[in-house]
Amino acid sequence: PAGTTATNENAMLYNTDAQTIAAGGTLSLPANSINSTGSITASGTTGVTLAAGQYLVTFVSDTNVAAAGTLGASLELGGAALPYAVTAETQDAAGADRITLTAIVTPTTAQPLTVINSSGSSNTYTNSTLTIVKLA
Repeated sequence: PAGTTATNENAMLYNTDAQTIAAGGTLSLPANSINSTGSITASGTTGVTLAAGQYLVTFVSDTNVAAAGTLGASLELGGAALPYAVTAETQDAAGADRITLTAIVTPTTAQPLTVINSSGSSNTYTNSTLTIVKLA
């Protein structure tokens, strides 16, 4: 649209290896590809730090639970859960499925963004990808 400028800043963090994460634990996303002038920066192996702005965030993972329970994940910004950025699926027995989560995240100051196992049970995550695009 007229009067807008594309920021063209984006990041993809990923982990193809299986990782078993306890309930409430943070997923490890050690590999990354970041194209940013500073709005998106790597934050160790567990996420990114986002400068103030607006971002489209998508998380996708093949997820497995060893017994009846929930497959799930959520986003945390600055250590606080984003109540609108949660995905969960109940399994009646041990099972696996691909989970997906998409949200717009708007930090007002620079804050870390991480993916948490919010399922209430231990889950195994494989082929996990966190994609971030700066919108404004």
